[in-house]
Amino acid sequence: NKIYAGKIIEVTGYVEQTTLLNNRNTIILASENKSFGIICDINPNFTNEFNQVQKNQKIRVKGICKGFLKDVILLNCSIELTPNE
Repeated sequence: NKIYAGKIIEVTGYVEQTTLLNNRNTIILASENKSFGIICDINPNFTNEFNQVQKNQKIRVKGICKGFLKDVILLNCSIELTPNE
């Protein structure tokens, strides 16, 4: 939390689930450890991209790290549907 909380970070991962959480479009990225993941609260300007996301799709998100307990939480995220790696 001391290193990442409040900072903008970018992560690439595979979509575990998309949902409407607290009236916000949310993507959960899978992790190697099944007991936690990355919860990405999507910026409303990226609704079109959110609507195209499919389970198991590889995407890149960038957002403000809120911190983590069990899951990492990113707020106000942008989405890149075709990450270059």
